[in-house]
Amino acid sequence: MSGLDLTVADHVDGMIHDPNGRNVVLTDAVAGELRVFFFGSVGATMLEPIMARLAAAHPALDVRTSFVDRDPSEMVRRGDLDVAFAVEREPDPHRYVGLERMLVARDWVRLVVPSGALDSTGPVSLDVVADRPFIVPPPGDAYCFVVNKALAAMSTPPTVAHHIADLPTILRLVATGVAVALVPDLGLTDPPPGIDIVDLEPAQHRVIDVVYRSASAKRPAIQAFLATVAEVADELGLDRS
Repeated sequence: MSGLDLTVADHVDGMIHDPNGRNVVLTDAVAGELRVFFFGSVGATMLEPIMARLAAAHPALDVRTSFVDRDPSEMVRRGDLDVAFAVEREPDPHRYVGLERMLVARDWVRLVVPSGALDSTGPVSLDVVADRPFIVPPPGDAYCFVVNKALAAMSTPPTVAHHIADLPTILRLVATGVAVALVPDLGLTDPPPGIDIVDLEPAQHRVIDVVYRSASAKRPAIQAFLATVAEVADELGLDRS
């Protein structure tokens, strides 16, 4: 610990973080504050079991959550957040400089239609529903890019009737018969009655990661968080291959 000024260092969950970026592990205790970013479908499906497990297993860990409508990678790199759920969009070699990633899921997108609307159970081309209005996520949503990619490949431009971010609302609206939608698996863990879920051809998916600073990778709180996320993802049957 030579050269480490304990008077200005920050002692967090079993580690000392000094202003020069060096970390010294003091204990293996999972404690202190952990700042976590999530987005809508993660919050709706995964946040509750993750928080419940962390609270039961690590009562001294103070998890603080937040939602921001932008890429959280830079906020993690700056230290404004400790860990964040992030969606990989276009390849960017600079996005993860100084960061580590753990795969949460390859989140496959399915076609959701009113019950009985199609004879086929899939896989199907989106062209089979080209005559139906679509519900799509608003620009900037965590899965709008994969929806836009799928719709752009249709032979006929689709009619977009609704822009809705909330996945349960999308599913309930499809069940009324007024439209169809593309929804990721993370939003289909508890589907309502009145809908059919159909595989796409070609298949489309988004990649969901948890990102955290390389310098903080050994923090006990982060390791506990990563293990809990992996457990919940596996139990939900998400594709982690």
